[in-house]
Amino acid sequence: MLSKIKNTSPGYDGIPSWFYKSFSTEMSHVICKIINVSVACGFVPNAWKHAVVTPVPKCHPVTCAGDFRPISVTSLLCRLTEKLVVRNYVQPTFKNLDITDQYAYKPTGSTTAALIDITHQTSLYLENHDYVRCVLIDFSKAFDTVNHSILIEKLKSLKLPTFIHGWILNFLTDRKQSTKFNGELSLSSIITRSIVQGSGVGPSLFLIYIADLKTQGKDNRLIKFADDCTLLVPAGSSVSVECEMKSIKEWAIQNDVKSRKNKRNCVSSPTSSHIFLSPKLTDIYIYIYLSKYRLQNCWESILLTS
Repeated sequence: MLSKIKNTSPGYDGIPSWFYKSFSTEMSHVICKIINVSVACGFVPNAWKHAVVTPVPKCHPVTCAGDFRPISVTSLLCRLTEKLVVRNYVQPTFKNLDITDQYAYKPTGSTTAALIDITHQTSLYLENHDYVRCVLIDFSKAFDTVNHSILIEKLKSLKLPTFIHGWILNFLTDRKQSTKFNGELSLSSIITRSIVQGSGVGPSLFLIYIADLKTQGKDNRLIKFADDCTLLVPAGSSVSVECEMKSIKEWAIQNDVKSRKNKRNCVSSPTSSHIFLSPKLTDIYIYIYLSKYRLQNCWESILLTS
């Protein structure tokens, strides 16, 4: 694994990837011992828990600090250990966790697969229903605001070895970060939230965190890609879209997650004006109304308005 480390940015310790690759044979025995002791004892060295945050622009032009996505760069050795922990201990527990509605951070998942599922489910619904309500939910800074106490409680429900529980708990405890911008490094500050974007174990922890977000109605469908969720509710569902949104808001409150507000849209086919829309929903990202008439034109309209 040392010989195959990608040429990526080093963490706070500044040890570059080429160093590990060039001396992988000489260092492998020592590093193997360090990693085994760390995992077996449930202890993460302090140097591994100090991240360098690099702000990456989410849009252009950048007008405020919120237009940046904070990517945490940790020690290469820490990331290597995290990947081993995820591959050998965390991912095997996914078979006992219902994440069939999740398409991110999985070997068989992708944005393409998520879009195919949305289109496929919508088409199936429209075979027996006049229309489908589609709500796109976007949680605000979901990765950065993950509550560690809630996450640890959810980890307890998984069949993880005790020392892995201890290692993850230690990984999340007493973390520090510094921000690097224009070549300058800020003073370090303590962080008590987030699953560390850019880390090896962070994405898997987030899947566990959001896994219990489900629909109330058996006829409805929730399709997830990380924190971006798409709710599909057909016309004849026993649980309305309003009830589903109320349930999602309650889940967000219980899990200390906030959703974005005040950005709504409604798209419908010109031939479906005889169908009345339900009252406007609040606290959602985008609202789409799909009729079974001229569905293809409806999707084209969505792409144009987006």
